[in-house]
Amino acid sequence: MGLSADTVTKLQVSKSKRSVTLVENRAIPLNCSVKSQTSPDSHFAVLWYVHKPADTDGRLILKTTHNSVFEYGTYAEEEGLKGRLQFERSLSGGLFSLTVQRAQVSDTGSYYCHVEEWLLNPNHAWYKLAEEVSGRTEVTVKLPGNVSSVGNMQI
Repeated sequence: MGLSADTVTKLQVSKSKRSVTLVENRAIPLNCSVKSQTSPDSHFAVLWYVHKPADTDGRLILKTTHNSVFEYGTYAEEEGLKGRLQFERSLSGGLFSLTVQRAQVSDTGSYYCHVEEWLLNPNHAWYKLAEEVSGRTEVTVKLPGNVSSVGNMQI
C-alpha cells in the first residue's frame, strides 16, 4: 500500500542554533518551532533531549505523544528534574516550549527537540509520517558571583 500524494510530509522544524549562559536558579527557556502544511489533521509528538559531553547520545527529558500524553524521560527521573519542568504549547500549535526552572550547574548541556508527525490512516490507526530534529540550544549554567577568579587561584 503506497502513500497517496496528499500524505507527503511538509514537516519543518526550526534548525537555528542558540547559546544561552545564565546563573543558577534562573529559568532555562527552550523552544521548538514546528511548521507543517501536510494536513490539518496532523498531530505532533515532541521529544526533548539533552546531550552532555560525556554521553554518546542525547538523553530523553520528556515526551508529549501525538495523543497529548505527557511522559517523563529517564533523564528527568534520574536527575530529579520532574518538579522543575514546565511544558507549554502555543494555541496555534506551532511552538512547543520547555522551561527548566531553578537552573543548576548540572543542567549545562546541549538541548534539542525531536518532532514526529502522525496521521490517522483510513482504518483509524495512527502512523508516523515523518520526523525531524531541531537545532541545538547550548546551555551553560554558572554559579552566581565572580566565577572567573576561581580559575586563577594557584594551589
